[in-house]
Amino acid sequence: MNNLENAIIETIVYFDIFEYPLRVNEIQRWLWKSKASLNEIISLLETSSFLKEKLSFKDGFFFLSLKGKDSSLLEGKRKDIIIERLKRYRIAEEKYRKARKIIQFLSKIPFVRGIAICNDLGYSNSPEEGDIDLFIITSKNRIWFVRQKIAGFLKIFRLRPGEAKENAICPSFFIDEDNLNLKNLSAIVPFEDDIHFIYWLCQMTPVFGRDKIWQRFYNENKWAFDLLPNNYPFIPNPVRRVKANVFQNIFESLLSGFVGDLVEKFCRYVQLKILPKEIKLVMNKDNNVVIRNGVLKLHTNDRRREYYDEFYLRISNI
Repeated sequence: MNNLENAIIETIVYFDIFEYPLRVNEIQRWLWKSKASLNEIISLLETSSFLKEKLSFKDGFFFLSLKGKDSSLLEGKRKDIIIERLKRYRIAEEKYRKARKIIQFLSKIPFVRGIAICNDLGYSNSPEEGDIDLFIITSKNRIWFVRQKIAGFLKIFRLRPGEAKENAICPSFFIDEDNLNLKNLSAIVPFEDDIHFIYWLCQMTPVFGRDKIWQRFYNENKWAFDLLPNNYPFIPNPVRRVKANVFQNIFESLLSGFVGDLVEKFCRYVQLKILPKEIKLVMNKDNNVVIRNGVLKLHTNDRRREYYDEFYLRISNI
């Protein structure tokens, strides 16, 4: 098995964890730790006996083959993931439209610099019961103010997980513009092996941004994109994006300086008081729940280690 064969297998194995078959252009885009042209990948998929043995192809998608006593039955089950992926794509399109409407309101909150859709919806692979996960960038030293306003908005309209009947909005990751580099939030050492975190970061879909914040974000996280050298930051269609609100600057000027700092401290004090006990017990013990200056990462169910272990287990079985 040569290096490119290995990279193709590793890429498909990772996405197979989520039952997400890939088109050939997606294999090329998401190729793990390897650079190759589309023609090189197509040629190898057509000629490699190893890849032909390990992969199946149907309706334009590649996915792992399964072997067993009744291989035809197993292959039939594997091909169902194509139907499931197409179904989830249609569900994701509807969720995306709803997410954009909510983001239009959230983007008007002072000191919000960027909002992106992430996780399943970022891949357009959302199950019907899936939440709408948001990644939010704020101005320097205004992260608690922004989180309080967003949490209040979602609570009033009963849009939070556990309250919304469907399409719950989950803003569980905030950073400010002085903490754009996420390398030190890796869950695996060395960071180059934190495969889920790297794919998560690189598939983020910006919907709202001000002051070239996403360009700065990508520059700060070049370390992650270097591990997916064929990848490129995703730029959604203009009709999917939310434009900046000129009135934001007026409200921000009223909350700048000493007054804004006092408000920020008050927001921090209040929110730390009411944080759920399960978050307080685990915060800052690892990189799952992180609460520090400029970073609020509140993933009590961070599954990066689980996906890392599953990835290498599947690789070892091939």
